[in-house]
This record gives sequence, C-alpha cells and structure tokens, in this order.
Amino acid sequence: MSTTTADFLAGLEHQTVFPSRPEGRAAGARPNGDPAGELSAWLSALGSFFDLSNHPLAESELAGLGSRNFVHEAAAVQQVLRRCLSLGLSAAPEDDSGQGAEFVSAELLHALADLCAVCDSLVESRRVSLTAWESLGGVVSRELARPRFASLCAAPPPRQYLASRRPEFLGLCDRISPATLGCDVLAAFATLSLAVERLNLLEPLLRRDRPLKQSLPVFTLIRRHARELSNLIEARAARASEGQRATYEALDGAAYALGMELNKVYTRELVGLAASRHAPAIYAKVENSFGLLRDCFQQTLIGLARLFEPEFDAAQHFSNVRGRLEQSLRLRAELWALLELVRRAERERDRRPVAPLVARLRAFEEGPMRFLMFKDWESFERFAAEVAAARGAAELGPVLHRFATYLEALFNQINMRAALANHPFDFPPVTD
Repeated sequence: MSTTTADFLAGLEHQTVFPSRPEGRAAGARPNGDPAGELSAWLSALGSFFDLSNHPLAESELAGLGSRNFVHEAAAVQQVLRRCLSLGLSAAPEDDSGQGAEFVSAELLHALADLCAVCDSLVESRRVSLTAWESLGGVVSRELARPRFASLCAAPPPRQYLASRRPEFLGLCDRISPATLGCDVLAAFATLSLAVERLNLLEPLLRRDRPLKQSLPVFTLIRRHARELSNLIEARAARASEGQRATYEALDGAAYALGMELNKVYTRELVGLAASRHAPAIYAKVENSFGLLRDCFQQTLIGLARLFEPEFDAAQHFSNVRGRLEQSLRLRAELWALLELVRRAERERDRRPVAPLVARLRAFEEGPMRFLMFKDWESFERFAAEVAAARGAAELGPVLHRFATYLEALFNQINMRAALANHPFDFPPVTD
C-alpha cells in the first residue's frame, strides 16, 4: 500500500472487532489500578514516542534516519494502540447508566479503532519510511490533542498529583523554608514520582511475559520526564540565592547522577531493541533498563527527601525497598559462599569431589538465582553446566578458574547495589 500523508488523512475503515477485555487487576494498584488510569498513562507514552530525540538510538542510527525502516517502531505503536483500545473497552460503561462515560466515550473508542487500522496497514506493508513515520506521528498527535484524548493525557498540577499519590512528599515540601525552595522541590518530587509511576506500567509486562516492544513508548516518556527534571533544576538553580546554593547544588548532583544512569540505558541497554528478534535478549534489555531506571528514580527521591528530613523512612513509603534489600542481602551472601567454594574446589581439585559443589550450584539455580538480572542467568547456567560436565582434574581446573573470576565480578556488581550502601559485607568464612 502507499504510505503517503494523503493516505493517512483519508483514513481507513476502522476495526469492527474489538479485543476482549483484559484480566481484572488488584484494587488500588498504581499506576494501572483502573483501566482509565492505565489508558491515560499509555496515551501519554504514545505521545512522546514520535519525538525521535527520546528514542534509544546509536550515533550510526541517528545518521541514517532518512533511510531507516520504521516498521518495528510502527509495530510498537500497534501494540500500544491495541492495549489502549482494550483498556478503553474496560473503562467504558457497560450499561446505559453513563457511569464512566466522562473518561471513555464511544467516540474515543472509535478513534482508537481507526488508529489501530491505520497502524495495522502500515505494519503489513513491511516498509515504513521516515516520511510515513512522521505522517503517522502527525495523525496520532492530532488525535491526542482532541478533547476526548486531551482530558485523559493531561497531567495534574504537581501539588494535586502529590496530594493524591505521594502525600508524604507534599507534607515535606510544605515544611521547607523558604517557600520558593519548597515549590521547586515539590516540582522535582512530582516529576520523579510520576516517572516511577509510569515505569510501573512495565512490571506486569515482564511478570506476565507479554510482548515487550510496547515498552519502548514508556521508555521514551521516561526520558522526556528526565529532561523536564534537568531543565527544572537548571532554571531554578540559576536564580537561587546564596543561602539556597548548597541545596541547589545537591539537586544538581542528583540530576547529574540521574543523567549518568539515563545515558547507560538509552545509549547502551536499549539500543537495538526495536529491531531485535531474540526473545531472551529483548527480555534482558527491558528488565535491566526497568530495574536501573526505577532504582535510580527511587534513590533520587529518597536522597532528596533525606536532604531535608534525614530520618525519612524509605521502606515505609516504597514497598519494594525492603524486599529488594532482603533479596540483595541474601544474593550477596549466596554468591560469596559459591565463590569461596569454587575457589576451594580449584585449589583442591585433585582430592575434593565435585559432586557437592554441583549440588550447591543447582540449589542456587532453583532459588536465589531469581534475584539476579535475567541477563546473568544464561552465563551462570553455562558455567554450572561446564562444571558438571568436566571430567578429571585437568579439565576441571580451567573451568573453575574462569567460573571464580566470573563469580567475583558478579559479587562485586551486586555489592555495589544502592540498596546495600548502608550494609557493609564482613566476608565471613564459608563451610561446606
């Protein structure tokens, strides 16, 4: 089919068969505790996706945008639109009472169906030029600007948002003096909290093994939020009085650390995700990027809160902080024990049977290994298989030496987790 601007503007026949309603969700879950709320989040993500400056592109990809095939990006839009249509159907009223109509109307559902049909045709063409991609973006952007979408996509004012989502931060900001500084910190808290909430859209995708390329629009939205935070801090710090300079320097340091993590995610981890066909690699990229960004945003929030109230209890306000600490503590201890056992087996391979070590490795695979990033599973499993398959001391020695080197690097990586910053390791002796 042709992929000119005229084709988009003319429109295509909208879908007549809607996806089935999604499974129910736990009440009170955020940000997707209700279909209308989750629909709002996905539409916001879609709105950021057509700005290519938000995409994780390598320098070589940026130089070749004119000849790039955007079919993979169009497929991600297709997945998100289908998700939005399903959520819209769930949020729409099921009877004539009109309840819920203020959120999702029949007009909105038809608009989503039309956009789905346009995107389906593009993906089926297997070739989406930059011009066609920009045309699709224009159509989607115009639809999102219409009142039926704009009311869903509009972000609430920072104070209103914190009052409904993070009242502990709002109360903290109200106690900051002077009030102008409190307003600046409030805006930073709201931006960071919203970014964490948007990231949480990805958790059920990872947990339920759903298509993961639809995560790309969410990652572009997160990058946009991070830029907003950087611009906020830069603009406000420029007018800070001398008495507030130290505080703004601390804010600037937090923004710098956040920028380093963003650079790691958007110039390394996520590069190539759109075109990737290898499912384990896709999962590893999304999981690792999700973990890095969520931890970074949360630690930035906690650090800023403790800048003004040192006794701020992170575990009370972030449910995953305590669980992640416990998992990290156990994982670090287990990795240290394995490292010591592998080193001992390497030293005593001529007189120590390898069977107990193999059993210990299998127990780790069945338990604590789930606390590792998915990208580390394959390497660990490969080393464990090599140890089990080795025959004789001469063959086992090199395998154990390489395995020990790998475990030492992995242990050091885990030991640098932010959750363990206040929990130094005492390197205990290990017994069989």
